[in-house]
Amino acid sequence: MRKNIVVIGYDYALSRRVANFLADMFDMRFFDMYDMFNFDNSPNTLTDVLKINGSEYVDKQMRGIMKSEFDFSGVVFVVDTKIISICTDLFDEIKKDNIVIFLRRDFKTEFYQREHFLFKSPEEKEYYSLKIDELFEIEQEIAYELAHLVLDIDDISYRQLRDIILEDLKKLLK
Repeated sequence: MRKNIVVIGYDYALSRRVANFLADMFDMRFFDMYDMFNFDNSPNTLTDVLKINGSEYVDKQMRGIMKSEFDFSGVVFVVDTKIISICTDLFDEIKKDNIVIFLRRDFKTEFYQREHFLFKSPEEKEYYSLKIDELFEIEQEIAYELAHLVLDIDDISYRQLRDIILEDLKKLLK
């Protein structure tokens, strides 16, 4: 098996749930970029850091966290599409040593949901929001340049998604 599994998705809660499941299933560590960012910046929150240092600083920190954590083995990562969008230059490195799973939804639905999601602050909403053309572009890059498995998650249950992922991983690992 490659050294890590990376779960990328629009629906962060679902992606996190899938990543936790895979970590348990394969006896691997679970890693959440957002949690690590909060840990590194405690007691400041993402909102505080955005207000104090701006989004470019947050991008650099998120990118640094991601790059350093990929040095470890036996980890299941969960990464938001926004964060992976700032790391496109790392795609070859990420893909080479890790299994990348992209949980894709219809991007127009995703755009609508991101616009109406209740973020913790206006700063977080601005940081995580993407224009529809940006969202479409990053989806294409993830699906065609990075992911080993691209799973359309519209209209399937969590249990079905879990079963599909396990079956596809078995095929990929042969």
